[in-house]
Amino acid sequence: MAIAELPVPDTTDHCPLREPQASLPDTTPLEVKWAHLDQASYLADHTRPAGGVGRRVKATILLPTMHCASCVGFLEKLPSKLPGVSEALVDLPRKQLKVVLDVDIMPLSQLAAHLTRLGYPPDFQADAHEANRREMRAIVGRLAVAGFGFGNIMLLALADYVEAASFAGTEYEVVFGWIALLLATPVMVYSGSSYWVSAWKAVKDKRLNIDVPVAIGMATIFVRSAMDVLAGHGMGYFDSLAGLVFFLLIGKWYQNRTYNSLTHERTYESWFPVSVVRLTATGPETVRIRHLQPGDNIRIHNGEILPADGKIIRGHGALDRSFITGESDPIPAQMGSAVEAGSRWTGPAMDMRVDTPVATSKLTRLWNAEAFDKTDAMSIADPVNRISGIFTPTILAVAVIAAGVHLYLGTGLAWHAFTAALIVACPCALALSIPFTYGSALRWLGRAGAFLKNVMVVEKLARVDALAFDKTGTLTHAAGQTTTPHTHTTMPEARLAASVAHSSSHPLSRGIAQHLMTTNGWSDADLPRLDSFAEIPGKGIQAEVDGHTALLGSRRFVLGPSQAARSSTGATEVHLAIDGQHLGHFALHKPLRAGVSDELKRLRSHHELHLLSGDSDAEASMFKPLFGADAMRFEQSPADKMAFIEALQASGHRVAMIGDGLNDAGALKQADLGVALVDDLYAFSPASDMILHASGLRALGPMLQFAREAHKTVHWLFVISLVYNVIGLGFAVQGLLTPVVAAILMPISSMTVVGVALVRTGWAWRKAGLARHNFSN
Repeated sequence: MAIAELPVPDTTDHCPLREPQASLPDTTPLEVKWAHLDQASYLADHTRPAGGVGRRVKATILLPTMHCASCVGFLEKLPSKLPGVSEALVDLPRKQLKVVLDVDIMPLSQLAAHLTRLGYPPDFQADAHEANRREMRAIVGRLAVAGFGFGNIMLLALADYVEAASFAGTEYEVVFGWIALLLATPVMVYSGSSYWVSAWKAVKDKRLNIDVPVAIGMATIFVRSAMDVLAGHGMGYFDSLAGLVFFLLIGKWYQNRTYNSLTHERTYESWFPVSVVRLTATGPETVRIRHLQPGDNIRIHNGEILPADGKIIRGHGALDRSFITGESDPIPAQMGSAVEAGSRWTGPAMDMRVDTPVATSKLTRLWNAEAFDKTDAMSIADPVNRISGIFTPTILAVAVIAAGVHLYLGTGLAWHAFTAALIVACPCALALSIPFTYGSALRWLGRAGAFLKNVMVVEKLARVDALAFDKTGTLTHAAGQTTTPHTHTTMPEARLAASVAHSSSHPLSRGIAQHLMTTNGWSDADLPRLDSFAEIPGKGIQAEVDGHTALLGSRRFVLGPSQAARSSTGATEVHLAIDGQHLGHFALHKPLRAGVSDELKRLRSHHELHLLSGDSDAEASMFKPLFGADAMRFEQSPADKMAFIEALQASGHRVAMIGDGLNDAGALKQADLGVALVDDLYAFSPASDMILHASGLRALGPMLQFAREAHKTVHWLFVISLVYNVIGLGFAVQGLLTPVVAAILMPISSMTVVGVALVRTGWAWRKAGLARHNFSN
């Protein structure tokens, strides 16, 4: 939402494009203040490598003074104006700037100094919640001074309001005028300080923001009133000035409170729907990661991402830290090795001890990584950006023209028209429409077990017209599946098969492991330790133990391509071979999740449905009535799924992929909307846009309808905001609005947007039928 371009850095002594190293400015007190940010220890703890050429890092910077729509566009233009900064993304509700920069060209200390000069001093000590609290306290303090001045000046001007003949032209009017000037000065200087500072730094840097016209309006009223008092012509309009500042601060207080409410609605620790297996004295149990405590022992299966820092107490394998460092080379790990949250485990099932409190913020940082961002060329945010970019220059032009016309006509309303036009127009309502409507929708969807990466995912939900489903563990329920062995194995071979299946998080493997361990009464301690483990998504597992090689997977994977045959029983078959000898297979019958069949039939009336499964087509007859023969694809590798989704997108569809977060990561990333379904599995995937609890799958259609209604609400709010600005400006340029009335109308417009968003979002929730659903199971 850019208002104006950033100034081009002074290149008299250096040119950033010609000589990057020479482009660094001379050290100033600001660079010295932030020098500690360049220390290797600080960078290691507070940034993540971004990969690419040079020392590129990703950093999240808290900017407490960022408060309006114009700040967003201005700060997101940093990459085009600052050498070394390649990406900049603003999170306005959290007042955070996420940047990717090359610290060899633009050290973090110099970026911090530059932001300070621009009027956005970073806070590296507090979190967003603490910074918001400090900002709110500062606003309340300025609001109190403005309210005190406003009330007392109004009392002094009471006689002037009733046009008392005994008051005009007397020494009382003169004295009251000087008292009003005395009261208005701290209101002007202190209460209006945030507007002055923001406007001055914007003008100094040859740009415009929304505070520039407000500051001009305040200055106009103050100078005009002071001249009246000094000339003995009355009390001036200090009551209008104090009222203006008072109501502007009420609007700012309300806007900050609104953004804070959006932030608190996304308290990750409260309902992040990801579970993990905790090991207890009575056996393994599945718990939400927010319930983990230091000292707990948990089990991590192949492909899962570690939810906390800790130490391996059993098992060996490798750590893929690409999500954290950008480096894809796995690091060997064994018993006693320290492990870091966000690393992906590769190898046999591993047990670890949790050493530090679980911070789901680490997982959400992975989730919000730029590598998984999906741009939307048709986003509704685009018109907001364009309108905000021309808003302030347009308002200034309208105000000047209105004043000029009134001066030419001699109406005596020039200053009223000028100041009211500057004050009444406000893009804040326009800027609030998207974050508050979608933020409110995000909160409602959370009640249904749907956790969205950010508010703009609501828009992706609204635009989806094609749905691709994984089968096993997504449409079918692992808890109700039955496993029938058709194998001829010795007890050691059965133990080896159980150990291989136990190390995988795939629903079929879990079913086999549970059957073998329950039937034979085995515990974890009865299973042999695997020497090596490799799981090929969509195919199977190869493992070694005590010199024996085991294969567990599809018939094609275990016996070779020529042996691929459809099951005659209608069940999914998982074959077993040890040391090259085929020992038979396990037949697994998997029931559909409750309510899914009816929901798929409803979805077909509005969406194009596809089934993408890595399993054989043994269960094709069960799914044919739901999808149709042409919409089902079996034995699909992860690459096949990605290619199919890409083909759908090329034909003009907006595709949602619904699958598990472990085996479908590539398809989730390729899709316009990636939905990772979770049940009792730790299925977190940074590639997904949305994590949906399995209980919410039967209400997917109503969720999509709800998102479409939220999208319509944003359009309604655009209209309301634009109509308000047009009508408000219409009255203002005619001189029919006083500055105080204009200042009152500004926050009312924001309150109207919030009120409509809340009411209509709740109505849309009921209209979609989501209020009738029970998401507890």
